[in-house]
Amino acid sequence: FPSHDRTTAGSYDVTLVSAAGCDSIVTTILNVVPVITNTVNAEICAGGSYTLPDGSTVTTAGSYDVTLVSTAGCDSIVTTILDVVPVLTSIVNAEICAGGSYTLPDGSTVTTAGTYDVTLVSAAGCDSIVTTILDVVPVLTSTGLSIQISSGVSIFF
Repeated sequence: FPSHDRTTAGSYDVTLVSAAGCDSIVTTILNVVPVITNTVNAEICAGGSYTLPDGSTVTTAGSYDVTLVSTAGCDSIVTTILDVVPVLTSIVNAEICAGGSYTLPDGSTVTTAGTYDVTLVSAAGCDSIVTTILDVVPVLTSTGLSIQISSGVSIFF
């Protein structure tokens, strides 16, 4: 058989001579299967990981190309564009009067001064940390009041 390299789709006839000396025509119908490409946009939370189509794991933001073999035996390229959602943090300064209480973002109640970290889940599904710095304002008290008045004078409180 003569060898002919073909790279484009089409119908190719090759005339050969059979063992008996007669012409033999072989028609080859060639289809070119294109490389299949696909793009995946993905997100992970900071500290998380993502498994690419080839089974490898990544933890940082970036664009990752993975070449696989399609069912037709040709290359299939999957590009994964990975974004890492950072942990959201915020600080709340709050005050309460002595004897009062404060409700933290997670619904718990505190009554003493201090720093309270509460971890919640953000809308993106990742951690969100709210730090509440609580101060307790003391009740002001007087140790006594001394008033001197003259006879016949009235004072109203």
